[in-house]
Amino acid sequence: MSAIRLSLIGSLALLAAFTGSTYGQSLTSRTSLVNYNYVYGAGGDSHVGSDSIPDVSLVLSDIEGTGFTGSTSGVLPGGQPYGAGVFADINHEFAITGSIGLFQSISASAFTHVSATATGLGSSVMNASNPGNELILTFTVADPVNFHLAGSITLPVGGAVSSLVALQYWDGIVWQNGIFNSLFLPGSQGAFDVNGSLAPGLYRMNSAISLHAGGNEDFTGTFNYQLTIPEPATAFLLAAGVFAIGCRRHR
Repeated sequence: MSAIRLSLIGSLALLAAFTGSTYGQSLTSRTSLVNYNYVYGAGGDSHVGSDSIPDVSLVLSDIEGTGFTGSTSGVLPGGQPYGAGVFADINHEFAITGSIGLFQSISASAFTHVSATATGLGSSVMNASNPGNELILTFTVADPVNFHLAGSITLPVGGAVSSLVALQYWDGIVWQNGIFNSLFLPGSQGAFDVNGSLAPGLYRMNSAISLHAGGNEDFTGTFNYQLTIPEPATAFLLAAGVFAIGCRRHR
């Protein structure tokens, strides 16, 4: 059998393998949550409130956000002045390239800003925590694939602060952090750029920012990342090109 014919047969087999393969990565669930709670004021002029916006709709792109600002001031019995105020701006967004059933990348970013002010006998607390600003995207991988994960995290100094960007896998019992977790970065923040491979299984991009401001504090935290997985169509086109070249040579 000629080498050209063997090449043609090999190309046909490669094409069949890619067209019939279960190769791919599918999004299976999405969890978004932005929430806060606050207390500010003095004496009988106290204000308490909260807001929580969850979303689990599985779409190719979305933006979630919430916020609040409030203040009060006055004079307590006995002539004691007071003032207090709180502020929160919490949001995140993501975008998927490809489709829900076969995506090639996930891009996401988040921004959280909380502050609290107090003068005289006033007091104030603003929490964006537990989780405050959370985005989780879960997906399955059918065949072994390579991945590239890059992004950055910025956190303020001081206060009750935490942030997380993690590529985790499900071991059948719990979510494991063995692939990448930003908590292992110096100070749990900064830039990251990771390459690796994923075996068939269940994975998720888990990301969140939690901040707490009290008294006269002002904090901002952010994260962004892009997870890229090679598109199988690239390999398919390569195989198709080999097949076409073989056909021309055979004529």
